[in-house]
Formats: sequence, structure tokens, C-alpha cells
Amino acid sequence: MSDEVVDAEVVEETSAPPKDLHVAVIGPDSALSTATARAFAVPRGVQVETFTSEPEDIDACVEFAPNIVFWCEDIPVKKNDSQNDTDLLAGIQKLIRQTGAGICIRTSITIETFERVIMSLTKDVFDNKIIYMPDMSDSLNIVDILSSDVQVVGGSEDALRSHLGVMQNLSWFSTRKLITCTIPEAIFTKLAVSGYRMVNQKFFNELHDAVMDIKNANPMAVNKHVQRVLDVDIVPSFTSCYDEIDARIFAGATDKLTLIESCLGD
Repeated sequence: MSDEVVDAEVVEETSAPPKDLHVAVIGPDSALSTATARAFAVPRGVQVETFTSEPEDIDACVEFAPNIVFWCEDIPVKKNDSQNDTDLLAGIQKLIRQTGAGICIRTSITIETFERVIMSLTKDVFDNKIIYMPDMSDSLNIVDILSSDVQVVGGSEDALRSHLGVMQNLSWFSTRKLITCTIPEAIFTKLAVSGYRMVNQKFFNELHDAVMDIKNANPMAVNKHVQRVLDVDIVPSFTSCYDEIDARIFAGATDKLTLIESCLGD
């Protein structure tokens, strides 16, 4: 038998080009939603779109087929200081069920809302799909939000691993200090920080008034000296609306936060 060479067409296997990561931001034109969207304005590999929580916009978001959704829209607060989280619950349910996307909640939530989200999704789905990453910067400056000194991120171990991989490799987010924990721990940390800021603010407001009343010193100079000793940075008579909202929903959930309640009573 002679050796015979048979010519055969060589077919090169070509893999499909990698698909872009689809990132959806739910929220109006606020500093938080704008910063979150701009975090993914990277040269390639990511498409980002912004939507509202209105039903028709959530439908449009579903059509966009996001891989990850950042919920940045403020949650309304009721007269009893609890959150009206109806839109949040409905939006999250629809997005997860119809797209399978992971959800990163960035707006402040309470433990009550946390529990309601779990009940609406089941514990397993919640652990696999939900991350809580509140803005800790207390700033309306987009750069401050993108590059905060400290960032708290709550979630299950697996969800955190996936989420932080996206943050580190496909976004402009950066932080000097990253704190990872459970979602309830992150919720309490965010609310506690806002409440602490309110109490500090109240103290320095009263210190200014006290020096004015007793006299013999410039109250602004005294405030600055005290702040330098304590290594804090506080502008008297100024608190962000977000700190005030956080303080309200925190104090509204318990009768143990009397210092915060006294600050809100003015």
C-alpha cells in the first residue's frame, strides 16, 4: 500500500468576540447615579445605560439585558420615617427574574427594607444576586464618590468576590480603605456614620453659640482649634440632605437613638 497524501480543507475555528458587560444604573441625574455611570465609562468592554424606577423604564432596562444593575434612586420616606420601598422591590424582582442580573444597591436602606427584599426573592437568590455598596463620601462631588477614602461593601462571600472583580477590573472606582462585611453590618454602618455626623454637627453648632454667648474668643477660631485637636472636618450649620434622611430612618426604627432624635428635633 502506497502512502497517499489527501489534501483536506483546513477550517480555522474562530471564537465569538467577547460580549461587552452591560451595566444599568437606576436613578435620576443625581451625583451618586452620575458618578456610578461614569465609573464604567471605560475605553472598551462595557456598555452603561441609565434608567429610572418607573415601570416603563424598568421594561427598557430589561430589554438592555444588563449583567449588573446599580440601584441609585432615592427611596421615599413615609411620615412615620419608614421607607416606601415598593418601587425598589418591584424593580429588583423584575430585573432578576427576567435578566438574571446582579443587583448592587447604592442608596441607603434600612434593616426592614433588607428583610422585605429577602422575602420577595428568597434567601438563596438574595445571597447570590444582591450587594449593598452605600456611598460613604458624604459628598456631592463626583470625583469624591468615585475615589472615596473608605468604601463599605456588604454581601455573601461569592457575591462579593464577583462584584469586587468587576469593580477592580472594569471600572474607575477606587478607595483607600475597603471594608467587606454582611449586608446588615453594612446597613448599620452606613446609618451609624450618618447619625454620628449629625451629632457632631449639632455639637459644633452649639459650641459656636456657647462661645458667642460667653464671649472673649472668636467662636470660629475655637471651632477650628477643636477640630484640629480631634482631627475632624466639620462645617458648622451644614449637613447633607442624605445624612438627615439616613438619620431619620435610623432613629425612626428604634427608640434607643436619643442623641440623633434630639438633633432631628430642631
